[in-house]
Amino acid sequence: MYVGCHFFDFFLYVCRLLLGLSQTRLPFAPGKGEAIQRPVTMRPWAAVVAALSLLPLVSSDLLRTDFSTLFPQYNEAYRYILNNDSLCGKIYRDFRTRNYQNEHDDGDNDAFKLPKADVDPLNAAFGLNTATHQLVDCILRNTPEIIKVRMASAQVLLGLTPSLLAVLGPTPWHTGVIAAVGKRRLAALLIAAGSPALSPSLSSGGHLKDSFLRPRHNQIHVPAWLGRDIRAGRGAREKLASAAGWAVFYCLAVASIGNMAEVAYRIGSRAIFTFVQGDGWLMFLWAFLGLSIHAIGAITVFLRVRHIPVPKSEVAASGQKKLRIKILPPTTATKLITWFTAVYTVIHVFFGTLLFSSILFVSVQDSVFIVLRLLASVLFCRLAAGFFTVLDRRDVEVVNRDAQTDSVASSAQEGSK
Repeated sequence: MYVGCHFFDFFLYVCRLLLGLSQTRLPFAPGKGEAIQRPVTMRPWAAVVAALSLLPLVSSDLLRTDFSTLFPQYNEAYRYILNNDSLCGKIYRDFRTRNYQNEHDDGDNDAFKLPKADVDPLNAAFGLNTATHQLVDCILRNTPEIIKVRMASAQVLLGLTPSLLAVLGPTPWHTGVIAAVGKRRLAALLIAAGSPALSPSLSSGGHLKDSFLRPRHNQIHVPAWLGRDIRAGRGAREKLASAAGWAVFYCLAVASIGNMAEVAYRIGSRAIFTFVQGDGWLMFLWAFLGLSIHAIGAITVFLRVRHIPVPKSEVAASGQKKLRIKILPPTTATKLITWFTAVYTVIHVFFGTLLFSSILFVSVQDSVFIVLRLLASVLFCRLAAGFFTVLDRRDVEVVNRDAQTDSVASSAQEGSK
């Protein structure tokens, strides 16, 4: 049943709805002892996050493996099996016919389901009663045993990939600090979209203040002009260098997202999963599901951080960007959100492990390229997140409960005594 167009129409409708909401002002109720602030406006980047989360629905019918093209190393061999009538040629032609009917038939019948008379009793006992199951079983019967062993080795390597990416990738705390403290929400969004796997953490943000005030030893020195707002620079050279740096970051960030999306599309359209067959969109779902985890984790940082206005005289005197924040104590809400994020992250890693470890028709060489490409995107996002975090630590001043300012520099001097 071809329903891709309906999902696409629904996707466009929701995008228009969210962009309309981005112009709506939401009420803000000040707390006790707080001054009335201006109404909170839903930013357009929030609509982008919600729209990206709907991409798997749009591509659900577009990412169905038709076995016309597989991964490079075994592609020619499997094409020979599929085009040879003495092997799997007849079954493959029947599969192509049913696939065409599934895309163009508006009925509710499943075109891939085989009649009971055409299903082997043993396969029927295991629930293998579709044309996809029949074709995969035929391909595996005609595959040499040594190739099956190599594909099993590739599955082991791919199964470790989500855990490896989770260890190396940025955490929701990183993206939360970039968005809430540094107010670089677009940069945080790009970093979150380019790093699909996250490491679970049960910390409710108790280390948030210590991370800004602890002495910094053996860290890379960041030049004062690097990362500064383009309009804050005094000279033309500083403005040009800052603009070039931001341009390079945005280009690399978009490239990392495109690289990850292309890998997900390649897996979904050229391979098949052992536990569910014909649903290549699940790889896209796993890849972009990390956005919601980053967003939920960043909420904890937003709830813990409050910006304090900096007098214009101080900004003019220093000639550089200044941040002054107050870190609020953790509450029951922030602890519950953090625990929910940790459990959500563990489920996400399990889901990714299940997908990657069940990929069929992928060689060891192809799996290595997949892992390296995903690592490239994740490592860039981790480096970018660490870089922006260092910038925020350099420019931030933390206000304690006594309305005194604790800067990172003063903390470093106290730590050296």
